[in-house]
Amino acid sequence: MDQMAAQKAWWHNSALLWILVFCSAVPLLWPAIPPLVDLPAHMGRYYIQSEIGHSPFLKHYYDFNWALTANLGVDLLVFAMTPLLGVELATKAVVIVIPTMTAMAMLMIAREVHGRLPPTAFFALPLAYNFPFMMGFVNYSMAMALALVALWLWIKLANRIKLRAITAIVFSFAIWISHFIGWAALGLMILSYELAKNLKEGRTVFAAARSTIVSCLPLALPLVLLFWQASGETALFGWLDWKEKMKWFAMLFRDRWITLDILSSIVIAVLLLLTLIRRFLKIEMTLAAPALALIAAHLILPIAIFGCYFACVRFAPYAVALMILSISPSAKLAPNRQSALAAIGLAFFAMRLTATTWSLALSNVQYEDHLAALDHVEQGRAIISFVGRHCENDPDNWNRTRLSHLTGIAIVRKEAFINDQFDGQGAQLLDVHYPQAGTFETGNREVSQNGDICANDAPRQLNEALAQVPKAAFDYLWLMDVPRNTWPKDNDDYELMWHTDRGALFKIAKAPGASALTSSARP
Repeated sequence: MDQMAAQKAWWHNSALLWILVFCSAVPLLWPAIPPLVDLPAHMGRYYIQSEIGHSPFLKHYYDFNWALTANLGVDLLVFAMTPLLGVELATKAVVIVIPTMTAMAMLMIAREVHGRLPPTAFFALPLAYNFPFMMGFVNYSMAMALALVALWLWIKLANRIKLRAITAIVFSFAIWISHFIGWAALGLMILSYELAKNLKEGRTVFAAARSTIVSCLPLALPLVLLFWQASGETALFGWLDWKEKMKWFAMLFRDRWITLDILSSIVIAVLLLLTLIRRFLKIEMTLAAPALALIAAHLILPIAIFGCYFACVRFAPYAVALMILSISPSAKLAPNRQSALAAIGLAFFAMRLTATTWSLALSNVQYEDHLAALDHVEQGRAIISFVGRHCENDPDNWNRTRLSHLTGIAIVRKEAFINDQFDGQGAQLLDVHYPQAGTFETGNREVSQNGDICANDAPRQLNEALAQVPKAAFDYLWLMDVPRNTWPKDNDDYELMWHTDRGALFKIAKAPGASALTSSARP
């Protein structure tokens, strides 16, 4: 315990720490549906897994079979809470827990390692709302939040070996079931922490490695679950894609405003640089080691692992957070300057929290506007949807549209078919069986937002997409964030039912009495 730990400062107040933890939930309190990119599609799956046994509509379009797979964290929690709260409120409650638990774990880890909370720790808190979380990778984010809690408990229980081993077993199984990449991160973090601690205690490399492996064996027990998990994709790709991997460090805070988000990453870079070149800040290697291990995995492992896209690159914000948490002031930094550093860190957290709250509030307004279309949709019908997107290299694409999967709410509120569910063998327990939809059975829904012609795999024009739609398979056409001048004409094929400036719902013309939904599926 160093000089900082011996002197209690205002930022060591436990009440302040818990206030900060609860403040981490603020951005998600107002929106009825957390505006995370992929989440509405996941919510459609949550609804199906809970209600398919009672809905002939859902049975007509989908099939769901429970199996043990390492990607079930939020799914299981929402499933358990749905009978009491319903899917929408249950999802919101679980998602709010993720950044709150992440922030709590960060503060607890820093306090446990340094004796008292260093003033620099506040700079890590905004990373609870990191890019993977904002993309809606909620099972992964839940796994990482649990992994950080597990790391904290591992450090805290260093002198209670049996209890630590039991805790490690429980958390390792829970994290594996939540998301296997989170379990891999847990192993990397604790292995590297233990190795650094053993070396710091003066052991030889061989003795340190042997002790580390033995103590970490409880973390390996989830390997037995590999024999029972659902089979899936085994492809690995994206090895050594340095350009793509380095971009994720610039995108730590990627949300809505590119200038603010990049400047926020620069603030963190400056803090880390000052730590390296100035003597008034120092690094605790037992905590820097897990950060370096995650960075190494980020750079070396493939981008896609076993059907999980952006697998290893999701480590970036957590690696940076751990590196920040490893920093503390040295004896050379005067108390008044430590206080100033803590104040700057809190101001940075407040700024990012305010920006995130405002950003999600704006997205919530968008959600409410577009979801009004569902008031004009009959229960259990088939909907073809298209969402506008900028070209990949367009600076406007930084604000990754939160509307990408909003149409998934049609499943929750109307038990509809929608071309919005993910298709990943083994990674998902949901099967879509609506062959009449052709290539639109899963996905295939992005179109150019501004009529731009993009390179590579960029979105098509809306008229090109509509020409490929098997209209007999669908009852409605739902457009989101698509310019009005590209909409189909209100004619015999498409009847305009509802619209805003950037969205519309059309009823697709059928033969008299015909519907995409067969009579046998009607209750």
